Amino acid sequence: MISRDELTAFLEELIKYKIDYPKAAEKKSLIEDVRSAVLDLQRENKELKESFNELTRKRSAMKDSIEEVQRQISTVEGALKKAESSHENIDHAVQSLRSYSEQYNKLKLRELEELKQRFHDKMGDETEDREKDENVNRTN
Repeated sequence: MISRDELTAFLEELIKYKIDYPKAAEKKSLIEDVRSAVLDLQRENKELKESFNELTRKRSAMKDSIEEVQRQISTVEGALKKAESSHENIDHAVQSLRSYSEQYNKLKLRELEELKQRFHDKMGDETEDREKDENVNRTN
């Protein structure tokens, strides 16, 4: 693109050479065409700058959006790690609880066996005592 200063320099250069035109109208027409071209270039330049600025804003918005998504991903990954850790802790707690439950059940079964044995022993003692009492009563 031609800048305004370059165009002005070009026009000044044209004036220096004093190109002869058959008619002044042609000269005037040429100047108007050049001015029109300059205005068109300025308008196009302005539109390009506006487009560039709009694209820059969109790029910035996209960058912000990407950063937000990355923050959300980090948050989700952190939550996932915590959930996995919690799941592992829960699994460990369940295993511990099962182990304690098994130990408790074994202990209770042992206690029941001991009570059962005591009961049988006691019942056996009472049966023997009754038999002795019956024998004593028979002999008397």
